Amino acid sequence: MSCSIKNHDTCLPITAVKFLNIPSRKLIISGSGPYILLLDESSGISLGRFRVFEQNAIHGIQVIEERWRNGNSVTLLAWGGQSLRLIELHSDGPDATENLTVSAGSVECWAPDWILDTTIPSTPPQNKGGIRGLIITAHNVVFALQFILHDTKLRSETLIQLHELGSNLRPILYSADITWDSSYVLVTAGTVFGEIIVWSCHLTPNSDPYQRVDDSINIHRFFTGHEGSIFGVDISPDIPLNSGKATKKFVASCSDDRTIRIWDISLCASELASGSHSSTMENYTNSRGTGFHITTTDDTAMGQESCLAKEYGHEARIWGIRFLDFEISDQYITLSLISRSEDCTCLVWNLKIKYELIDGEYILQKSETTLKIMSSYAYHVGKNIWSMEVVDKKDSFGVYTGGADSNITSFLVPRITGEYNPGRKTEVYTPESIFEEFLRLNKSQVAGAANAKQLRNGGKINLFGLVSKDCFIASFAEGSVLLGQISTLKQGDMSSQDNPLLQWSTVPTIEGIGSYGAISGIPDREIGLIGTSAGQILWYNHQRRTIENLADIGRSVSDIFIIQAPKCYDGVNNSPIAFITSSRAFSHADLFIVESIPSPKILARQQLTLPEDFVVSSALSIPSMSLLVLGARWGNIVVFNFGSETRVATMEIHCLSSGLTRRCGYVHFILK
Repeated sequence: MSCSIKNHDTCLPITAVKFLNIPSRKLIISGSGPYILLLDESSGISLGRFRVFEQNAIHGIQVIEERWRNGNSVTLLAWGGQSLRLIELHSDGPDATENLTVSAGSVECWAPDWILDTTIPSTPPQNKGGIRGLIITAHNVVFALQFILHDTKLRSETLIQLHELGSNLRPILYSADITWDSSYVLVTAGTVFGEIIVWSCHLTPNSDPYQRVDDSINIHRFFTGHEGSIFGVDISPDIPLNSGKATKKFVASCSDDRTIRIWDISLCASELASGSHSSTMENYTNSRGTGFHITTTDDTAMGQESCLAKEYGHEARIWGIRFLDFEISDQYITLSLISRSEDCTCLVWNLKIKYELIDGEYILQKSETTLKIMSSYAYHVGKNIWSMEVVDKKDSFGVYTGGADSNITSFLVPRITGEYNPGRKTEVYTPESIFEEFLRLNKSQVAGAANAKQLRNGGKINLFGLVSKDCFIASFAEGSVLLGQISTLKQGDMSSQDNPLLQWSTVPTIEGIGSYGAISGIPDREIGLIGTSAGQILWYNHQRRTIENLADIGRSVSDIFIIQAPKCYDGVNNSPIAFITSSRAFSHADLFIVESIPSPKILARQQLTLPEDFVVSSALSIPSMSLLVLGARWGNIVVFNFGSETRVATMEIHCLSSGLTRRCGYVHFILK
């Protein structure tokens, strides 16, 4: 007796993401292991999948050619590891209900080395034998791509031919960015040993790929400073100054050392335009072939330039960085960037560079260059955002990210430029300014403080939560709680423009809040919940401006999640407030149901036993289905099933992990 095993579905990290806007439909094409997945962008519905490679995972997807007007198809280039393959996407009709099919456009081809990046010319070659694209591999070698139609006895198939363009510097790379202008190729390569190499060669799409271009390869810059391997680099677009009379260009890099660094490569553009290059760089090419750093003396001899800006922001290794857009004023160049990290967050950065016209040349002022975090996006769980796609939209950028959690998330990042809104006011409150306000409102505590450094550390905001549409409570590291009120500006009301946007006031507190805990606000009920490191649950009433002790769970509170009350409380006047508390140190969660009027009264409280190492990161109540769902940081889900009885309910637990469901047991939940 024999049996066969067929793969039904696979849950793998999303290692490549590509957005495709076709007539009547927007698609997301993702790489998951050796498969390409086709998704409808608006609904998230899967439209199919196709196996591209036998073994290698897909690391990138590039559009080669679109023929929607006459042929209703698009050609894609997928790569991963050493593998390359053309993919054809066909549409069977013009309507939104059209069927989409994915098929192989070529056989799987192999490059001599690991592929890091590809680029496609902005204008296709005029002759059929022209270069259709370029790839750069892990030893700093660029290959030209040609697509050749090969006839066999059974059928015709397309082959991908690679032609080495040459490189006289072959270190080991972890990252590279390659851009192709009309006449030259510019490469920025990040090495395993922390160096960044900028080099170029002259090449046009109609060049003969059989003609080697070693003689035209120029090494422009070696940048050092990172304290770890370079995991991501990105070349900025040309930034014109004074109506294009001068041009600036930058490279952004990210590394194992968790820093973002910005480097000036503006001189490379002038060297490419003039056809000259630094002879000093050429002298050190052979000795730096492995990518190992040499000595400080060598850096000085090569005219080593320090970076324009350096900043920390992520909590773990940074896998990728990308420029978004830029804005030019009379004295400043402002750029926005986005990074992705092992810590499962994307950070948007604002880079502001001051420049001055000195002796007819625009000089960048490094001392007045700033790199700051503008916003953070954390929609994945676990670790690692492996892929990112940025789509240029009218008023914003659409960002699609793929993570190790097998999820694809999307969000919008606003542009730097935009219409001026006279009713909008922005103020930045630094830790120093908040500390001064903290001292002013806590004079009695300040007078008794013996250690000024300890006091300053205690004067930093630790947590905050909204308790109304314009107010929030903020907990400070030393244990105090302040109330912040945001001023409301009316459209065109200039009389209030000089007033502070944020005003602080004191709130009576209960001792023992501590430096760690949780705050969760319910703005529509004007209620705030504070969990302390000692295990207390504090109830804040915004109308009365009071805080009182509600309960003690006996262990530190790390999170508070507001949920809908169970269905059995539908008939209760002034519907009670339900919430879940959790602790990172224990596999337990507590469910509270509290009556809020006239004063807080606990109607029900139950400790929920969870699987081992289950750290609650989210909670959802579905009263119509009598379900309580808890999510964990590592992707597990626990579902509690309430019984139908009014005051006594049995909660059946189902634990979901990695696509498998197992019954974990029963918890008897007694409602008082």
